[in-house]
Amino acid sequence: FFKTVDFGTLARFTRLQLAAVALIFLVTLTPVAMAFPLFIAALVYVRTKVLPRYYAHEDLIALDPLIELDMDADLHKQGDDDDDDGDPVDEEAATVETTTDATLAAPPAAKAPAPDGLSS
Repeated sequence: FFKTVDFGTLARFTRLQLAAVALIFLVTLTPVAMAFPLFIAALVYVRTKVLPRYYAHEDLIALDPLIELDMDADLHKQGDDDDDDGDPVDEEAATVETTTDATLAAPPAAKAPAPDGLSS
């Protein structure tokens, strides 16, 4: 990794990341904290539009590679019964326990004390 990117470029990129983390953390301490998701989304814009102006393409790929999402491949893979390692999926092990609506309705009510000191 250090052979592909100059140490000065690596240090500059790391300082930029630390500044972004500090800025986003400081936002959470202010009344603007409700806009926190917008600041996180802005990081995508910064990575795809701003950083290429200041860093070489090869350096950005080495420091922070973009992940290509192939939605068609994901849709075709959903119908496949095999997991990534090639072994068939064990249907019994993959079963998730579900709860019924009755168990989610409400916890059992605590017994209220009898009025006027009367016990029941």
